[in-house]
Amino acid sequence: MDDIAMSGVDIDVDGSADITTRLSDVHVTPHRQNKSHIDRFSSPLHISLSDNSNSTSPTSSPKTKPQEDTTTQLPPSDLLTTYPQSIQPLISSLLSRGRVPILPSHWSLDFKFLPSSLFESCSSTQAVLSPFTTSNDFRAQKAFNSVLELGSRVKDLVLMNKAPEGIIKKTIDGYMNFVMRDANVEFLQNKQQDESEEVEMMSGKIPNITTIVTGDKSVDPAELQVKLARKMSDLLDLWDKYSSISGLEIDRPTIYGVVVSHSLMAFVTFTPTSILSSQMEKVDVIMSEMKTVGMFDLGVEGLDVWNALAVVLLAVHVRDVLMRYN
Repeated sequence: MDDIAMSGVDIDVDGSADITTRLSDVHVTPHRQNKSHIDRFSSPLHISLSDNSNSTSPTSSPKTKPQEDTTTQLPPSDLLTTYPQSIQPLISSLLSRGRVPILPSHWSLDFKFLPSSLFESCSSTQAVLSPFTTSNDFRAQKAFNSVLELGSRVKDLVLMNKAPEGIIKKTIDGYMNFVMRDANVEFLQNKQQDESEEVEMMSGKIPNITTIVTGDKSVDPAELQVKLARKMSDLLDLWDKYSSISGLEIDRPTIYGVVVSHSLMAFVTFTPTSILSSQMEKVDVIMSEMKTVGMFDLGVEGLDVWNALAVVLLAVHVRDVLMRYN
């Protein structure tokens, strides 16, 4: 099996470099990736793959300690305070993933291949991934397992020269939907008629704060960035309507975006600091101020657990934020 090595790469101090730079700067020696796609993501950031027959996937054998994740790009912990306060808990959890227990203790019986450090030591402790409703425990395990399997499914699709973006989006959406249903969070949809929106708002529904954009290897990352900014702008518009119709003074929340380009996945945030008038102005400001808080390659061998933890930690962070508005 192949192992991965990478020269040191850090996200900028303010995290503000655009997604185009993030995605297009990644260069990998072809292994399971398509060569033409790799060439598009070239220099100056360097990720190199080297063969190592002793490498072991964290999902392949019982109690295997997850391989050290050296390919993920995350902000250095000593620069955490340079990011908006609203996203600091997410960055902290991403930096500590694999080192802090987040799974209920009794899940160790069903996930024996995961290291014991991921499980709470006491059965009475409410773990990060514990469902709010006890009857949802089996569904919670099933949802988590689907995210654990995502990496292997992505690599299989790449090997067959098939696009992996769809399964990545479907899996993230599926886990997000479960987490929200379990927490009794219902989303308000962006509709044309204000009356229907008002009815939904009065029934306890709230706008989402997360959106996903995808593109195959032929799509320029710059196009994905524009698409993401527009979708973030739409969500902010919906929050403005929600505040207006509900009559509540609501601080506009940070919007979270997931950008998927082939097997690469980026977590991006935008924290609004002012009210913008025109749609074009909103999109321009979002593009200039959005921050990349993490990049992950689901096509890399041996990091399926690390990448799965990133997805579930994003989901529970978004859930916790939305529950404050619910």
